[in-house]
Amino acid sequence: WTDAFGVMGFLALASQDPDNAEVHVGAARSLIEATERTLGRPRDASLPMERETENDRKLTSFDAQRSTGFVGLRIGKVRALSEGTDAGMTFDGMYWHYVDKWLFALLRFAQASGDDEMLLHAAAVASKVFRRFFREGRGVYWKLSTDGKPVEGMTDDDSLSALVVFSCIQCALETKGKTGIISLNKEIDALRTALGGYHSPGTSDPLGWGFKWWKAQWTCDEACIRQLLQRGDAALSERHAGLPFRLYGALIGCRLSGTRGADLQRRASSLLSKDGLLSQVDRSEDPESGLWGINKVMRAVALDPSAMRRREDEPDVVV
Repeated sequence: WTDAFGVMGFLALASQDPDNAEVHVGAARSLIEATERTLGRPRDASLPMERETENDRKLTSFDAQRSTGFVGLRIGKVRALSEGTDAGMTFDGMYWHYVDKWLFALLRFAQASGDDEMLLHAAAVASKVFRRFFREGRGVYWKLSTDGKPVEGMTDDDSLSALVVFSCIQCALETKGKTGIISLNKEIDALRTALGGYHSPGTSDPLGWGFKWWKAQWTCDEACIRQLLQRGDAALSERHAGLPFRLYGALIGCRLSGTRGADLQRRASSLLSKDGLLSQVDRSEDPESGLWGINKVMRAVALDPSAMRRREDEPDVVV
């Protein structure tokens, strides 16, 4: 999660600072390589990850140089089990809502850098993790153990995120003429069938509210957008500042809301201003805090969420 937003923060810097774009894109590449080198492998032999199968290697042979030989990326939790994981958020494993952000960051890096191999890598990772997370007719599990065992529990919003991200990757593959190498159309069709006309409900949870706006750029779900507008004051409430990264999530979504969220964007600008509440919280935060890193990175992307914005060539995502 934090690494995905770090990549998108570097890409925003490259856009803002074209004279040094190569430096910022290079930093994003280094972060991608370090993240996959670390979280794409087991922590040690006593804490195994699922290895790629022969079928995985056959279907994604074009990605052999980038592949770690294992499936997916770990969350990176300090605590871990040698078999399986817990049903909550204590032990290491793989969360879908982390995986989809990583895939989106890989896509945006490929587009910003013109690196077609990274685009193919994003599609290869997507294909491999999908086969573990997805259950036919139901959607994606919210969490897997590092050795690939699913934890019961699904949300349609996770499946909707998968549909949005996979559709964007597929669009890029088609634009680059790479669908003869790999295509995600079967996965997209399976997700659409599992969602069965799903309409994402509104929420007042700041992080959920923000990322529903992110997805709404492609889904154009009017019912959801109306609910998000109605619940904007609650989602942007200063009471959420105790966990800044959650409020930054709301601000990211707010700044992606377009003209429909113009009033909300003014509220976001106030919270992020030099003298605003979140700036005060940022200045006083203890660097030894376990959330210091995620708070800083999410703040940076809230200040410039351009890498998360829908591109003009990307299609509507119809459920």
